[in-house]
Amino acid sequence: MTDEQGQTLLYTLFGTTSPHWRLTADSDALHFAEDESSQTNIALPVNPRPGSHDTRDAGHHFKHQSDHDAAGH
Repeated sequence: MTDEQGQTLLYTLFGTTSPHWRLTADSDALHFAEDESSQTNIALPVNPRPGSHDTRDAGHHFKHQSDHDAAGH
């Protein structure tokens, strides 16, 4: 992916090329949002333990906030 494609993707997903992200102590996912005061647009699970690699396709781990809310989380 080129820098330009990455910038376009970020802008498409968040409305900005520099989204806010956070990782809280009670979560194993990076939460991305347009800015610090916005709700999460995408949550990307991370693996906090070295050596316990999940071999599933990482593309399936992206979850839009609306999917997250519908699941009752």
